[in-house]
Amino acid sequence: MGIVSVSIGSEELSEIESLQRELGISGRSEIMRMGIKKLSSDQKELSSLSGNIDCVLLVVHKHDSTHAVAEIRHDFESMIRTQLHSHIAKDKCLEILVASGDSNKVKKMVKAFESLKKVDYVKLVVP
Repeated sequence: MGIVSVSIGSEELSEIESLQRELGISGRSEIMRMGIKKLSSDQKELSSLSGNIDCVLLVVHKHDSTHAVAEIRHDFESMIRTQLHSHIAKDKCLEILVASGDSNKVKKMVKAFESLKKVDYVKLVVP
């Protein structure tokens, strides 16, 4: 098994330690392997989409990134059927977007949200 050295911030380290306790996992390496498997699975699911699809996109972001998030929404407004913006915590917002359109365009929209540094969570749900 190869060894990889990773530098992470104190917030992420704290999250790893919290996950270790909650999941009963003894080492950080196992948490990292689980995260990689989850990310790989999500990417395979996204890559497998084809044709026209209906979907729901959940985006959690910091409040001060609302303008950047709005720009992405406007870039993809032809696909977005319904949108909801809600303040869910002190400095966090939730966007729920119901969209319909070409899967390649949906993938581009997902990647656009994921590329924003102040976005904490992006989840695409395809029924």
